[in-house]
Amino acid sequence: MKVIEKYEEIFHFFNIKTVRLRLHFDINGYSIARIEIDKKEFYLYIKYKNIINYKLKQISKFDYITFDIDGYKSGSFDK
Repeated sequence: MKVIEKYEEIFHFFNIKTVRLRLHFDINGYSIARIEIDKKEFYLYIKYKNIINYKLKQISKFDYITFDIDGYKSGSFDK
């Protein structure tokens, strides 16, 4: 199983079906996990965000976890 799929399984556990976790690394070595969720499922992330973020940080020590307020964008790449 790919690493991203492991992360996304956390969201599926909380019934968030449409999710993409995009990973970014800057030149200084900071790691950022950007969460994209279907706008219709925002409320689920907000409801469980503390648990979800904790579980994400247990898998990998992200410096930042961000929530993309534009929502899930099909076919987008890590930009």
